[in-house]
Amino acid sequence: MRLNSCEWHERLGHTCDKTVISFLKQNVPLFDHKSWQPFYCGTCAVAKSTHRLARARTKIPKESPLYLQVSDVMGPFATNPQGFHYLVTVRDHASTYSVVYPLKALSDSPEAILDAIKQFQVRLQLAPKALWMDNAWEFTSSLAKLGVSFYPSLPSSPQENGEAKRLNRMLGDMAQSMILESWMPDHFWRFAYASACFLHNQLPNSQCPKSSPHEHLFGHPPSMGTEAIVHVPAVRQPHKLAPRGIACCLLKTLMTGGWLLWEPKREKMIHSAIPIIGRPQNWQFKGVSVSYCQ
Repeated sequence: MRLNSCEWHERLGHTCDKTVISFLKQNVPLFDHKSWQPFYCGTCAVAKSTHRLARARTKIPKESPLYLQVSDVMGPFATNPQGFHYLVTVRDHASTYSVVYPLKALSDSPEAILDAIKQFQVRLQLAPKALWMDNAWEFTSSLAKLGVSFYPSLPSSPQENGEAKRLNRMLGDMAQSMILESWMPDHFWRFAYASACFLHNQLPNSQCPKSSPHEHLFGHPPSMGTEAIVHVPAVRQPHKLAPRGIACCLLKTLMTGGWLLWEPKREKMIHSAIPIIGRPQNWQFKGVSVSYCQ
């Protein structure tokens, strides 16, 4: 009685084809390996099922800035004085420009992501076309109102959102290194991640080898180092003839509006809504403290 390929496979304990063919060559003189026919074994498909990596969905447009945003949540972290436990990152795929938001609860992530999308829309007059993250069906209607399509990762396939997870790991490595080097308490993680994200946006990477994520997305290099004249409030003017403006060093623009600047005279960082932007200067930095100015 001659057996077909599937029957030999079953007789030999559902072992792999290569092993069956090798056995037949050694023990069945009349076996012709050319007669071996591929087959499908339903029993093996069920009994030997393993998790397979999902293939990336290439139909999503992602080659131009703001076409595709990826997002992921990190945490929980040690509780900080402001009550934050988590972070959510939003990254533009084409430019790799990223933003990070602290969260007090996981339920705050949809609001933070929507805020990031609205900030991109305000600054660039263009809303992202697609958002990819692990699971956030609860705010798909809010995304639809902004014209943003939602693409969730498939169940049990977090690797589909690997870009966002790689960003989180990179920012985490930078933040942890800065905290360890500075001997700061762990509850300052929020500021360490914010600093890491800011530096990432100013530095070149494999997708922006000759520029930076900031320049790729906004079309111009960061304004760090530019002179900016900031108005001095009346309460800080020592007398009527005192200058009503002070020269500061522009550090960065803020997603929430305004600019972050360095005031060398008082050696403080300040926020200003409408400074007068000048041209790049050479600055001397001796120390850093934080202050806020309207």
